[in-house]
Amino acid sequence: MKNGFIFAAASFVVLSLTNGCDNEEKMGADIIPASDIAAIKIIDTVTVNAYTEKEKALVSSNQNYLLVGMMEDPVFGQTQTSFAAKFSNTSYGSYKDNAIVDSVILSLGFNLSNPSYGDTITECNIDVYPLEKKIYYDTTYYSDFDISGYLSEKPVGSFKFSPQNAETLIKTKLDVEYGNKILQATRDTTFDENICGLYFLPTEGNSIMRFSYSSSYTGYTVYYHLPDEEDNPRNVSYSIANDDARINLIKHDYSSTTFNNDFFNTETENQYAYLQSLVGTKIRLDFPNLKELNKNNLNGKYYTILRAQLIAPLAENQVSQEESFPAIPSLVCVGSIEGEDNTFYFPEYLKTQNYVTTIVPISIDEKNHQYSINLTARIVDMLKTYSLGSTPKYSVYLYPANPVTDFSRSIINTNKHSDKPMRLVVEYITYEK
Repeated sequence: MKNGFIFAAASFVVLSLTNGCDNEEKMGADIIPASDIAAIKIIDTVTVNAYTEKEKALVSSNQNYLLVGMMEDPVFGQTQTSFAAKFSNTSYGSYKDNAIVDSVILSLGFNLSNPSYGDTITECNIDVYPLEKKIYYDTTYYSDFDISGYLSEKPVGSFKFSPQNAETLIKTKLDVEYGNKILQATRDTTFDENICGLYFLPTEGNSIMRFSYSSSYTGYTVYYHLPDEEDNPRNVSYSIANDDARINLIKHDYSSTTFNNDFFNTETENQYAYLQSLVGTKIRLDFPNLKELNKNNLNGKYYTILRAQLIAPLAENQVSQEESFPAIPSLVCVGSIEGEDNTFYFPEYLKTQNYVTTIVPISIDEKNHQYSINLTARIVDMLKTYSLGSTPKYSVYLYPANPVTDFSRSIINTNKHSDKPMRLVVEYITYEK
């Protein structure tokens, strides 16, 4: 996701014009004489169209979490994640000239706060391949990167485990031959050139696991002994350093689902919109009758927009199967310039503290089972643009807060839902000049 900014809405939010509006801070109402204020009014009939779109590949290199697994979602179809990573001799261990390798033990440390998603009972199988070509920390890799030309023909290890029974880490043996290759490359001082890393590919399972690259459990250890010291084992440890390259690779297959046939169509209006993490889907919001808001509701009076809130209810459980697949806990609201292949963050969703700018996520409203999204600045900006005789040149999108490494997905009611439709609630005041 590329960064960018639009400041047209935020710089002057109180507009004492026939088409004036303001931001959520409610500025302006306190300087209008009470006798001139008609009343605080609410409109909830502004049409909001919500469309599901496939997400394009996103940057997936050098993330904090490493994803591996495969699963079948009854609504969203098949997902497969795999990862590649460089491992370094971070322990600065060394081998004696006559060292003999005994074993190579690999372990992966789980992200303990959210280690897996999907069916945790079914056993998973992971094949481990050595990389034959280098990957680089300062190179940008995307989630659809083709790793096939980087791999050895045969894996150097394979392991099975049940996510339900894995508490903090999984551990397995790699081939001794791989340990001998590491030993030889170390002796020849060609480790960084010839030991390029490992790739983890799922072949069985129905869940996705999330590991922490920085976990003290993530790495492998080469155990060895000297010919005259068989009872005195030694070892050298390798882990993923902060500046070691790592890439998450993600694939989705929607081909067998109704979701694929009916919903990836920007002209189709459905009861539901579908939002999926792991570089899955995003939701585009359009406001086709916003231009008519002044004409139909405000009768040419002066007005100030106090708040414009998008209410996006989550689908009922029989549709979403949310008990098994929890909804996305937090979203981000971004824009996309018409005709351009990029997105940008709206300034009202950015927070700067100590010269560091972060994105302010939109948390799910658990009590009301919905997302409540403040679109005041967006509606202000669009109305202002219309009042100047132009058309807004961007669309509003909803994304998962962490679209590459989050697990969850949400099914959201659109304005076509018969019971709890998505709606835009606009609160405003009208007054005489």
